Amino acid sequence: MSSAPWYLNAERPSLKHQRKWKSDPNYTKAWNLRIREDTAKYLLNLDINSAHYDPKTRSMREDPLPDSDPNEKFYVGDNQYRVSGQALEFKQLNIHAWEAFEKGQDVHMQAAPSQAELLYKNFKINKEKLKSEMKETIMEKYGNAASEEQLPKELLLGQSEREIEYDRAGRIIKGQEIALPKSKYEEDVYINNHTSVWWKDHQWGYRCCRQTIRNSYCTGSAGIEAAEEATELMKANLARKEATEGT
Repeated sequence: MSSAPWYLNAERPSLKHQRKWKSDPNYTKAWNLRIREDTAKYLLNLDINSAHYDPKTRSMREDPLPDSDPNEKFYVGDNQYRVSGQALEFKQLNIHAWEAFEKGQDVHMQAAPSQAELLYKNFKINKEKLKSEMKETIMEKYGNAASEEQLPKELLLGQSEREIEYDRAGRIIKGQEIALPKSKYEEDVYINNHTSVWWKDHQWGYRCCRQTIRNSYCTGSAGIEAAEEATELMKANLARKEATEGT
């Protein structure tokens, strides 16, 4: 027959045996209790529409005083313990174990918690290692302009001695040069073997071959000579025609 007190196997001790239950060092069970100096959870806010208090489990999940100063509150609800401290790390560990099991790895959080924790630690180490390798690869390929060039003092200090005046419409009056508007077309880009452009007789053309037809192919100096010969031939034909009609 066991010599242990009867209340070790009981669900809850009665009021008659509470004194012995609290003073017994061999008793290891503990419920959601409080010391008498602390205010009870259900007395923090007496509004019936405030956070719900469960008397059976002595728990209050929501914050009973959500509008009060957080620096003056010592209790913000039982849900706060679930999203802070080691509870959040334990949650991430469970999620990783579930995802690893779905992907085919033989891991179970309840059956082998040490294995699941070791696998999660290795996963975080490999993730950080892969991230650093990717960063080094990108910096090696594209460079790191942020570390090579020194930033101006205006950006480092967040201020400048330059004074700019604006009018009521928000336009700059004084203190900054007017920026020239950029063209929507690409500049200094030549196609079809052209090398330069020009403006003549209120018309754009190509100086390298003296053509005014857009997207034409450059013929160079030979094209210029051929155009001049064609012009002279056309003038000669017109003069011959006028002479024939005059006679």
